[in-house]
Amino acid sequence: ANHCNNADESTWVFRFNWISPAPSCATQTNSEDTEEKQTTSVSTMLASNVASDFKLIELDGGVSDSWELEWAGWDRGVVNPDFTFGIHHPKGDIMKACRSKDLPLLANKFKVGNIPDPIDLWVVQQWELGVTEKGSSGSALFDPNGRIIGALSGGSADCNGLIYNGNPDYYGRFDTSWDFGDTDDSRLSNWLDPINSGIETLDMISIEKPSGVPLIPKQKVDIYYQLTNNTLNIVNDSNKR
Repeated sequence: ANHCNNADESTWVFRFNWISPAPSCATQTNSEDTEEKQTTSVSTMLASNVASDFKLIELDGGVSDSWELEWAGWDRGVVNPDFTFGIHHPKGDIMKACRSKDLPLLANKFKVGNIPDPIDLWVVQQWELGVTEKGSSGSALFDPNGRIIGALSGGSADCNGLIYNGNPDYYGRFDTSWDFGDTDDSRLSNWLDPINSGIETLDMISIEKPSGVPLIPKQKVDIYYQLTNNTLNIVNDSNKR
């Protein structure tokens, strides 16, 4: 988020796959930490604006293919999705998720907290599962297709112990971030569509296979020979080859 401007971006450290192997949900018990230590550093700010409170950072330190990362897709339209969900790190904690079953509201030039400039927003009125907290700013809001449509700017959603306060969250809209202003450093379009193709949506891209199609899961593979039709079958969790 653009309002997270209290440090030099070149000094930031980025951590991947910080996911608990044994999550402890809706309890006071801490989630088990992961043994994965996948981090990179050194970055450059490419673009930002106050109209959608976004900031685009380019990673200069590199990432490893062995991390098996998935790069989220996006949708720059303004059609209200049937439901939304978020992935975030509340208060700098291990990864958490939240989901709202309702359509988000569209709002323009909305004042959020202590941020001085009004923002074009998606308003998530209430979470049914999970909740964001301070420190979740900048995290993505996803539509049912798993595409980013906004980034968390602020809100009053929080929890006291295990009790969610039922308050809303405000996400700066991707469509405003896409083409705000006239320069490279104020919008996303020049960076995410540099050839000006007019693309409106992009699906998830796998780092192992950058075609927008995830690789076949590797967890379980069965191989067997079928005498009746003289074929060799290789079966994993999702496909038969």
